[in-house]
Amino acid sequence: MPALDEAACADEIMDIFGQVTALTPMQIVHAVHAARGKLYEVYCVGRLLAKLHSDHGLMPVYTGVGPLKLKASGGFADPTASHFMLFDAGVLVGRLYTDIEVMTLGAEVALLNGSAINDLSAYHEIDIVVLRDPHHPRPRPAEVLLGMECKAVADFEKAFVREVLGRRRELSFYQPDTTVFGTGLMASPPSEYYLAYIDPAGDQYAQSPAIFEVRLEHWIPTA
Repeated sequence: MPALDEAACADEIMDIFGQVTALTPMQIVHAVHAARGKLYEVYCVGRLLAKLHSDHGLMPVYTGVGPLKLKASGGFADPTASHFMLFDAGVLVGRLYTDIEVMTLGAEVALLNGSAINDLSAYHEIDIVVLRDPHHPRPRPAEVLLGMECKAVADFEKAFVREVLGRRRELSFYQPDTTVFGTGLMASPPSEYYLAYIDPAGDQYAQSPAIFEVRLEHWIPTA
């Protein structure tokens, strides 16, 4: 099974961020010094920014004045903290954050029905999110434009698929809708959702999740 080559990952992070953002080399270097899982998360951020640029023409702009920093655990989406703003022809379309706690669809439905969910099932952490602007500190499902989970493990587990399918259900109903990018999905509120991994064995689990708008992506640095 493949393992994450940290040197190759760091090199490709430098290359990707250099192509799509105005981050300085020193800011990127600071981001690269991270634990293995966080290193892969930084790589996925860079590759996702490149994908959003190529697929939707979005231009990422880094808002931080210092190094790019990733949270050690989930937290709130704070527009005053370091993150990426995404522009389409000069218009702010969304904001990309890492390690954000998102309100579950169940919790939102409960609120609409005049009750509240107060235990830990009211929200889930997502590794990478693109949110509408403006958004709540703990975003609502309709504010999520894109979510991504990142698995930097050598042995892919079927449990990863169950995890993202559960997350998909906690964000959207299985109903037709259209994303802000004009893409038709069987997910309402509409959001793109991805699972990125380094073990190619993950490719064997891709077809059924795709029906529920979960895309499995074998992303591994090749530098």
